Amino acid sequence: QTSLDLVAAYNAGTKKRLFEITLSDKAEKTGQTHHWMNDLHVRGDYLYISMFSHSGCRMEGVTDGGVVQVNIDDPSKRYVIMQNLWMPHTVRFFDSEICILDSMNGRFYKTDKIVLGEFYGFIRGLGYDGVYYYIGQSETRYFDRLKGLKNHIGMSAGFYLFDPETKAAKFFSLPQIHQVHDLCVID
Repeated sequence: QTSLDLVAAYNAGTKKRLFEITLSDKAEKTGQTHHWMNDLHVRGDYLYISMFSHSGCRMEGVTDGGVVQVNIDDPSKRYVIMQNLWMPHTVRFFDSEICILDSMNGRFYKTDKIVLGEFYGFIRGLGYDGVYYYIGQSETRYFDRLKGLKNHIGMSAGFYLFDPETKAAKFFSLPQIHQVHDLCVID
């Protein structure tokens, strides 16, 4: 529930709310979202949340985004495991290592240190077939924030087929769509 800065878990069969995880009390006090959560990923006993702002100062222009790991059994146990990302999306684990897309910077991270690839557009949506990665790209959002910061701004929606060994990438444009939110690789 991005607009409330909280994650709620429900029983799929009964639709009963099981628990909720609130990122801070800022949304409750102001009626506006402050952290702007994007994507969730469950792995083992942990929930991984990507968000635009850890501090909750998104409304003030602070984009201190990253990933928070929350213990599902005890939501008070939470850890910032990745930070200093600009509008991150798509938390995934491949080969037991965390992967995330730093959307506005166009960086694909594997672990919190390795930039596996860099791209020219607003990237979100990530898949892997064991050899190649597939990275979605939306028409660039927030163009005004990138103007003057980048020498090349991708404006097309589609996806990249990316070889992490050679760093070769082939872009497949999908002109009939504007936004890619996620990708799913099917055998």
